[in-house]
Formats: sequence, structure tokens, C-alpha cells
Amino acid sequence: MIPQELADCALLVVDDEEANLDLLEGLLVSEGYRRIARVSDAREVLAKWRTFEPDLILLDLHMPHRTGFELLADLRELAPPGDFLPVLVLTADATQEARDRALSEGARDFLTKPFDAVEVLLRVRNLLEIRLLHRSQREARLRAESAERRASLLAEASRVMSTSLDSDTALAQMANLLVREFADECRFLLLQAGELRTAAHAALGGSGPSMLPVGSDIAAMTAAAIEEGCARVVEDEAEPLILAPIIGSSGPIGAVALSVSKPRRIQEADLEMISDLAARTALAIENAQLFADAQLASRARERMLSVVAHDLRNPLAVVGMYSEMLIGLLPPDGDAYEADALASIHKTSRRMQQQIEDLLDISRLQHGTFSLRRGSCSIEALFRDAELLLQPLAESYEIELVVQSESEVADATARLDASRLQQVLSNLVGNALKFTPPGGRVILGWTIGDNELRGHVEDTGPGIARDQLPHVFSAYWQAREGDRRGIGLGLWISRMIVEAHGGRIWVDSVEGAGATFHFTVPLALAAEGEDDAGGRMTHVDLPLPS
Repeated sequence: MIPQELADCALLVVDDEEANLDLLEGLLVSEGYRRIARVSDAREVLAKWRTFEPDLILLDLHMPHRTGFELLADLRELAPPGDFLPVLVLTADATQEARDRALSEGARDFLTKPFDAVEVLLRVRNLLEIRLLHRSQREARLRAESAERRASLLAEASRVMSTSLDSDTALAQMANLLVREFADECRFLLLQAGELRTAAHAALGGSGPSMLPVGSDIAAMTAAAIEEGCARVVEDEAEPLILAPIIGSSGPIGAVALSVSKPRRIQEADLEMISDLAARTALAIENAQLFADAQLASRARERMLSVVAHDLRNPLAVVGMYSEMLIGLLPPDGDAYEADALASIHKTSRRMQQQIEDLLDISRLQHGTFSLRRGSCSIEALFRDAELLLQPLAESYEIELVVQSESEVADATARLDASRLQQVLSNLVGNALKFTPPGGRVILGWTIGDNELRGHVEDTGPGIARDQLPHVFSAYWQAREGDRRGIGLGLWISRMIVEAHGGRIWVDSVEGAGATFHFTVPLALAAEGEDDAGGRMTHVDLPLPS
């Protein structure tokens, strides 16, 4: 018996003599072929070929109404490009002319009557095996082409969805992509308050009368597609309609509706692709919503921080001023408890004032008012002023603060924003003092070389863990989770100021062996615009913290 794959092949026997048809059909059935059709009228062959879709045709040449030669020519025209449809000619015409003409018209083999049954079966089997091999190769090629198209389309869809965090923009681009690849019209329908809203629409040729159903009809169809959970084809419309549900992590989001004209029939693989694209659309919509929520929360947070900072700034300044005045009024031999209490109040108020200034800098960045006010600045005076400002703070922490110049140049003058750079020094030294234990040491050093200022702050604190080093200059970063001694903005603002000057800042640290913060600032900078005081003011666009 023949293999199963051969037994399942469709064989069409064409002969105008019923006796020949009976003989061939019986021969094929005895060999194990199960799908056999017979035609005795040559005029019916093409219709039978369309409905039966044979894998092999056994064809007589000389028949009434239409000859086998004419049928061979017709089949050659109708067969799909690249398709191997074997035709075995069985004829009583044994002339060389008939053989040559039949083979030139598309016949794959030629036998004359009377024929040998074994030879007929052998020729049939050989032709069917070649047919199956061609089919296997074609299917493999189509699978490869489909996989390549699928990968290319998914890559383009991912690019489309990732280029914009605005869902309406992304959906409009995706609708255009779906129309180009699959449909005549596409509409993205999103659920809002229990009703469907068109979020994006695209059609071939631009605008025109929509072929998609509307209102309750599309709502019912969409509900059915969502319940099924996969793309479905609705055939009872004027044009076939495809509905693919868009289902997010928390439930249905909506659906994509596609109108497809009959010449652009959708295959099963296309439905799978559309379902996959709908799933990616759901992910993109959720990501866009998360981004919008994060932006809204960020703006609300910045507004709150700005309001709080402004409301607290003046009262804290009063607390700091009066606590400093009271400290100055204490007699040298006064009560130690009172002195310690006033010192603690004064130190805490100063720390809170700095935190408020950091919050106000965030507000300035948010509103685009952060700027550098450049003026003539003595580098030596900059660090001397920092020492005078920070020495009392170091003493309150019981830490030795050393300010030293490592430069061969006695001094240099440059056009810099001295106030902002003073803020950098205060942030870096204040951070070092905060994490250095009593009895430790903090060094603030500087040098001038290659037309740039190079500064560093070195401490004898606990150092920074290696996995934390990449995050040190990020907004809201804190060395220890839950640390209440700051809000994690000082180092980030320092980075913004240094980079606004055209410099860079970084940190070296070994956990358990302290940390050293480095920064460089070019000393020759072009600036724009003069302020009223004669200094130069440059507007700075800097990224907001996330």
C-alpha cells in the first residue's frame, strides 16, 4: 500500500470513454488512492479543477468538444505562479508529434494506450512525490517569508509605539500601519465610562464614507470579540469586518476594527498578527497612561514643594537670625544646656534653609528661570569665603576642615557665577561633614591647570557602596534609605551647576574608606547678556528630576 500522504492526494481522471475511466479508477483505488474524481466531458474539466483542486491529472488527448492540448494550455494559464501541477497524458496517439506537443503544453509525463498498469502506477507515484516535494518547499518558503514579514511588521509596530508616549499619536500611527498592511479602513475604539470612543482612524485614500458599523452594532460586536479574547472575522457585513480586542493587564481597554475588501482576504496568520499587534497596543496604551500619571504626579509634587518652600523660607530665616543673636548674647560662663540648645536650633534652621533653597532651585528649573549670573570671580577668594562659611559648621560636627590650594598659580580670576559655585562647595562639604564621624577630617582642595579649575572634597567617612555610585548625582538619592538628614537634592543640584558652567563632576569611593568628590570648571567661558550689575547672565536649560 502507498504512504498516507500519497493516499490523501486528489487525482482527477479525464477521458471521454467510460470504460477507460472505470479501468483507471479501479486501478488507483486498488493501489490505495482514496480521493479520485472522474470527468468524461472535456467541457467540465476546468470547473472540476477549481472545485476539486487535484494534485494530479490523468488526461486523454483526443476528446470531443475540447482536446487535451487545449486543456493543457488552459491549465497552464490558470495555475498559480510557481505551482507544480503534474499532468500524466494517457493517449492512443503514439506519434512523436503528439508527445512533443503535449510536453511543450505543460504535461509532465506521457504514456500510450494500451498501457501497463504497473507502469501507470509507478508514473503516478513519481509525479505525486515530486508534487509533494514542491508543496513542502513552497510551504517552507512561505513560512520563512511570513516569519520575516511578521518580524519586520512587529519591529515597525514596536518602533511606532515607542516613538511617542502620547497614546493618541501612537494609535494614529498604528492605524495607518494596519491600513497599509491589512485593511481598507481601521478604527481604534477605547472604552471610556463604559462606552466606546474612537481614539484613532485611518482609511485607504484618506477620508471618505466609513464602511465600519457604528453605534450599538459595533458595541455588540466588540463585546463579543472581547469575550472571545482573540481576533474574529464578521462575514455578514457589506465588507468583511475584523475585530481584535485590546486587553490590558487590568482588563479590556477596547478593540481595533478593520474593514477588509474581498480582494484583500485575511488569512489565519494575518489574524494572529493582528491579535499580536492589539496586545502590543494594549501595552503601549498602559505605558502612555503610566507616563501621563507620573507626569501629573510630578507636576503636583513640584507645585507642592514650591509652595511649601516659599511659605517656610521667611520664618526659618527669622529662627536662624534670632538663634544666632541669642548665641552671641550668652555669657562665656553661661548655662551649657542653653548654649547647646541654641546651637542645635541654629544648626537645624540652617540645614532646613539649605533644603528650602534646594526645593526652590527645583521650582526654578521647572519654570525655566534657573540662570547663571557670571561675574569677575577670584578663585582664591571663592575658597576662602567657603572656609569662613563652613568652618563653624565643621566645628559643630567636631570635624577638622582643611582648605588647601594645590596650585602653583597664586590666584586666577575668571567670569563665573560665584554664588552658584559657592553653593556647590557648600553642598559637597556639607555632605562630607554629614557622613564623617566626629574626630574625622574633611579636605577641600583646589588647583588650576589647563585653563580650568579643579576642585575636590575628601572625607574620612564610611564611603559609598559600589552599586550606589552610579546614582549619587541623581535627584532624591540618599546614601541610606530613610535618611532624614536631607532630601537628596544637594548633589544633583551641584551637578546641574557644574555642568551649566561647562564642567563635570564625579566621585571616587571605596566602601569603608571614605569618598572623594571631584569637579572641574573651565575658566574661559563665553557668556550672553549683561545684567544690571555688569555681570553676565546666561539662561540655562537643565533636565528636571524624575
